[in-house]
Parts: sequence; structure tokens; C-alpha cells
Amino acid sequence: MSNANAHKPPQSLDQCKNRGYTNPTREVIVSGGGIVSAASVQSQCGTDSICIVPESLTLRMDGNLNVGALIIRGGLDWNDNSQSSSSDQFLCGGYVVVENNGSFEMDLNNSANTKTGWIYIKNNGAVHPGLRSRSFGTSKDRSSSDIPTMIIRGRKLTRTWSLLSEPLVPGDTTMVLMHNPADMGWRVGDRLGISPTEQAARGWGQDVVIQDIRDDGTVVLMSTINNYHRADFQTSSTTGNAALLSAEVVNLSRNIILTGDDFEEVQCDPTLPEAVIGEQTSVLGCRCSSFRSKCHVGLHSMQKFDGVTKIEDIRVEKCGQRGTLDYCMCMLFLENLDFHYDIYSSQITIAPILSRCRCRRKILFAFSQGWRMSRMSLQK
Repeated sequence: MSNANAHKPPQSLDQCKNRGYTNPTREVIVSGGGIVSAASVQSQCGTDSICIVPESLTLRMDGNLNVGALIIRGGLDWNDNSQSSSSDQFLCGGYVVVENNGSFEMDLNNSANTKTGWIYIKNNGAVHPGLRSRSFGTSKDRSSSDIPTMIIRGRKLTRTWSLLSEPLVPGDTTMVLMHNPADMGWRVGDRLGISPTEQAARGWGQDVVIQDIRDDGTVVLMSTINNYHRADFQTSSTTGNAALLSAEVVNLSRNIILTGDDFEEVQCDPTLPEAVIGEQTSVLGCRCSSFRSKCHVGLHSMQKFDGVTKIEDIRVEKCGQRGTLDYCMCMLFLENLDFHYDIYSSQITIAPILSRCRCRRKILFAFSQGWRMSRMSLQK
């Protein structure tokens, strides 16, 4: 049975949406013994507080949690067993940061499940001393031996993309791919992006939802195709080699979504120091420059200094902080390589993206094994 709302946020997530700046500064250290439930943490921490999970505790995400901000110095476990009572579950905060030797472990990679986890970063004025505003990631003191850990695994797809095997014309409601959707792990209810194929960057891509997958691999769509998408090849006149000229089809559905409030235009601050001489940007916020009076700010994620970050098969939305040094996913931010680090990111869709990552000093940004940039995986 199809589910047209599979990729849409649940209504319960509305409680996390922008309520204006509350600037939470009241720190609450969670109490309890060993493992604490989401309900227990919610009863101690409100939307006006910076909620701290200490070294001695592990937060079991067995329900929704909405706080001003969340710091994890102990543990956070979120998996199919903990999320047993709901198909959708969320964690909301102005920032969610793992510190010291804390760990954030989220694993919804069970091929039989239909569960979705939402991590919602609010624009509520909360500012982490290391990762700044609207942040998700790990942070530690430069000189400490701590290793904060973040491991996130979403639903695994054997392939996240394919090519059209037959062209699409306006009015079509079925689609044939070069790979069998069932073998790729695609399902009814998945949202797909089809790239445009007209010359000179003309034409339009389209997103569609799978209504059915037939035994022969034909994909039945919930809506009709709006434009022509080619599926053919050309042969080189000199070598005879063939080049495919088929539209890419990308599976955009993930069951772990990192999202948050909409982008905001932030007024620049002329007093902020310049991070890299001559580049007129600052790691402390939106710095005024000869060409900038405002910054376009969404959420961002980062591993700062030492730590372990492994992220697989998630979706990231409303990310990037144009005008600052904070990007969608800067999973490694080191000034030299004298620190231990481990980083892995795989098969992630980003929608929309506002800023690209670039090298700063040594290494700033790393994606590997399965990362595929395409016109449809960078949705607008």
C-alpha cells in the first residue's frame, strides 16, 4: 500500500517550529540512574533550558523530546527498539552537540521497518560556545584527549540512483529504469527526483512518488510526467564507444532527516574578527564586509577537532550559513593533523544547499563511498 506522506514531517513536529528567539541560557543537568527515558528528560528540561546529559547517564530516545538545546556528555541511544511506539519520532533543540567523551548513536537501518527519525534544529537564539548557533555535531577542547562520537545510520539502499532505460514523455505514469528498483532497495512511497535532459541547461527536473513496483521492475508513479526526459546513447565517430544520454533518477527518501527552521537573514556585525585574513568572514557569526551586510543562515553540522563521526543514509534540509564559515556538513574541522579523527559520510541527500565547503588550513570537509552530487540530489 502506498504512503504519499512518507516524506512529509508529522504534524506533531509543528511544536518545534520557529517561536522566535527565547535565548535559552538556563542549564539543567539531567538526573537519574543509568538509563533515562525521553519522558524523564522532558520533565526536567523545557524549551527554555540547555539540557545536559552528564557522563553517568544515557538518554534512551523512546519518545519525542523538545528542549531549548541539548548537550550530550554521556550517551544518547536511538534505534528501532527504543522507537517502538511511533512511526515518527523527533528530537528538537536550538543545537544538539556531543561533548567530552559523549556519544550520539542513532541506528534505524532495519530493512523491514517504516520508522522515521527527525532531528530538528530550532532558530531559538541558542548559541553553543564551540559550534555556535543552529548547530549539530561534536565539539571538544583543542588540547583535551576526549573523543566525542556521533554514529548515525539510516535505511540502507543498495543503490541511491539509476538511469532511465526508456524515455519519459508528458503524461506518462510509469517509468522503466536500468536497475530493478526492488534490487536497489526502493519501496512504494519513496520520493524520486528525475533530472532534466534538454541541452544548454534548459528544461525542468521533476520529483515523483512511487505508487507501485511491478514484478518486471516497472515503477508506477502517483503523478504524471510533465516534461520529456531522454534515454538513449550516442556513439563516438572516432572510437565507436557509446555514451549514455539518459536522465538520472535519484531516490531522495531517507528515514532519518536532519532539518530545522527556515533560513533567516541575519544582520552583520562589524566588530567580529576575521577568521582568514583577506576573506572577510568570521567563525563567530556574520561579519560585515565590503560586499556583505547580511548573512543567509540555516542549520549546520560539524565535527570540531578530535572525534569520531560516521553518518550514513540520511537527509539534510535547510542547511548552510552563507557569509560565515559554517556549512551544511563540515564533518572535519582541524587546524593540523596531530589529532585523532575518524569520519565517514555516505549516501546523503541535501535539500536545499546554500553554501559549498572548501578547504581551510588542512582538511575541512570529507565525504566518501556513495556520495553522489546531482542536480536532483541538490534540490531547490
